Amino acid sequence: TLAKLAVLEDTRLSPVERSSRVAALESSLPVPLQTSIAAVTRYQTLSRLVDDWKSTQGNPAGLRHIRENIVGAPAADRLELLDQQRILWQSRVDDWMLERTRILSNDALSSVDQRAQLQQLRQQRFNDRERKRIQALEYLHDQSALLSNNGS
Repeated sequence: TLAKLAVLEDTRLSPVERSSRVAALESSLPVPLQTSIAAVTRYQTLSRLVDDWKSTQGNPAGLRHIRENIVGAPAADRLELLDQQRILWQSRVDDWMLERTRILSNDALSSVDQRAQLQQLRQQRFNDRERKRIQALEYLHDQSALLSNNGS
């Protein structure tokens, strides 16, 4: 544990190098001990190394290496797929928020027409689960805007 902490704290090493050293340390432990501590610390270690990787604006190969060292290739594959899904979702959210702003700022539409148009477009663009998420994001966006306006 102390050796692992020392590696994680060593800022002279890149996140990729730290992940390799952590993997080597963990693989040197007896199997029962590897199993018991791996479940507890794997997520924390991965999260920390990925945050460090992001702060250094690392390349995708480096991220892949970190993930493979900490959670293995199959999990790294699943995490890459999740990254792609998040990017696609964020793109859809960004597009939606722009469209929503356009509709809400259209003075030619009454507030009733604006709400009806937004509801219709939500139905077209998002499934049931996504509509709940997008409405929550809209609420957070609106609350943030209110706070910004009240603070100025």
